[in-house]
Amino acid sequence: MYYNFSEYIEDRYYSKFNKENLLEKYNKKTNEHMSKILNEFSYIFHYILNTRPCYYWNEKVRKCTTEKLNRIINNNNIKIDSEILHYFFIAYDTYQQITEVMQDMSSLKLEEKLKNRLYRLPTYISITEGCLTNLYKVIVYIIDQTVEKDYKSQNKLNSFCEILKNNDCDLIVKDVDVNIRNAINHGSVLITNNGTVLNFYYMEGKQEKRLKIYYFDFELLINKLYDVRSGILLGITQVLNCNINILDRKNINNNKYLNFRILALKLSLPNIICDEINDESIDNSQLNILTSINEVDRIFLIQTAIELIIQVYKNYPEYKQYHVNIENERLLICFIRLTKEDILGFINNHEKLNEYLKKAIDRGDVQVPSPEQVKNEELKEIKYYKYPTYVDDEIKILMVEDISIEERKRIKANLFVGDVEDKLEIVKRIEKAINWLKNIDNGFTNTKVNIKQGHMEADSVYLYVYHNDIRDGFGLNRDNKNCICFVDYNIDGNTTLKNGGMFKSNWIKFYHERINNMEIAWVEPKYITKQKKFGRNETCWCGSGLKYKNCHGK
Repeated sequence: MYYNFSEYIEDRYYSKFNKENLLEKYNKKTNEHMSKILNEFSYIFHYILNTRPCYYWNEKVRKCTTEKLNRIINNNNIKIDSEILHYFFIAYDTYQQITEVMQDMSSLKLEEKLKNRLYRLPTYISITEGCLTNLYKVIVYIIDQTVEKDYKSQNKLNSFCEILKNNDCDLIVKDVDVNIRNAINHGSVLITNNGTVLNFYYMEGKQEKRLKIYYFDFELLINKLYDVRSGILLGITQVLNCNINILDRKNINNNKYLNFRILALKLSLPNIICDEINDESIDNSQLNILTSINEVDRIFLIQTAIELIIQVYKNYPEYKQYHVNIENERLLICFIRLTKEDILGFINNHEKLNEYLKKAIDRGDVQVPSPEQVKNEELKEIKYYKYPTYVDDEIKILMVEDISIEERKRIKANLFVGDVEDKLEIVKRIEKAINWLKNIDNGFTNTKVNIKQGHMEADSVYLYVYHNDIRDGFGLNRDNKNCICFVDYNIDGNTTLKNGGMFKSNWIKFYHERINNMEIAWVEPKYITKQKKFGRNETCWCGSGLKYKNCHGK
């Protein structure tokens, strides 16, 4: 029996997730006897227990963290203030981001030299600096409430490690190598033996030392540190979940960001993640609820958005409107926005929910498109797909992009032809580039928009043609001496690109010519085939519609 509609909505929302199964799984894996999991922490438990490589957490570290913090809490008057909670959230957010990087990059096929620079070294730093340091702060700042020493004045990783060692927490710091961290931060890493050996140089006293590690051992060290981090995060989360009364509510309530963050975490379920809540709008009258939802069913998304809005409204009823933005790998733009009047209508007369929803749809405040049909196994391949480049003695083709639409396959690229000045030679090289580009397969491009894609010949190819590939030599404008022209090629000879995709006032400044199926906008007039002489008052040959004297006859 429900006392009101809001209570019913909340119960229906949380019925999407079985917390009892999660609790049973956690207790079984840890030999703990937790009696319940709070909504505020259920998603963290779920994430670590069910996400690879999170579920490889170091159990000894988790147990050490839990037991140490419980002893402190049971024997002291401990409060978790906004500062401690802030560091906890930084550590957790960083943890999620690093996890995504490891999921994507650890199995990516790269040469070892590149993988060391691109993945292993940055990941080690992210684990130690972004996550471990902040988790250590949480523990050290709690310990600080029990000692006379001022631990809060410390802000370096090495200092936190020493403090934790001196407080019976050796296990949670023993795998951290500060020398490796310092070597990376100070740029003192030399990669040798074709990427298989990493040499870390650091100072010990006044003497430079070197630590030599093979890449596979370094990756093992990264994994070990990651598992330590998982164990600490899980241990702290368990302590907070079982001791929610130690939160300093008075202190935390004065911090809008933390209150939004707590509510966002409370509203996160395994397949409905509330990433952020904020009121960043022009007059701060709109509350934004940013979510990531894997489901693509339109009815499910709309119902879920309404459930989220009603729960957020219950906590923050002072805003004029509430906007749910849904991020999904298969949906382009997806959002639902309701006014305060809509929400009050739902709550006070929920039988007319469809009427209020129709008003929002008519206002354009409901955008839930049909999903792009992409298989799950294709998502990662699409995410990291890189178009090939083409280089020979005559041309170089770089920055290939797919800009296709539903009815037309369209490819864009930069073409470099070298120091060639002869027009016929330039055109020959342009045609050579088009012949290569128009046959590119664009089947690994988009997960959110329905476009024409596949092995078929491109309908359009857009080329920005330059002499040489130099850092400051890009840009289609009359002042760029490295730029030669813009080419709009169409298989049927008919362009669908108005004014070359730019403002007409800029487009008419170029010198236009048609060669076969190509519309070419030259930067300089010397490439234009000689035209008949135009009278000053005749319409200009470029198609601008202006008189010749006011256009290219200036």
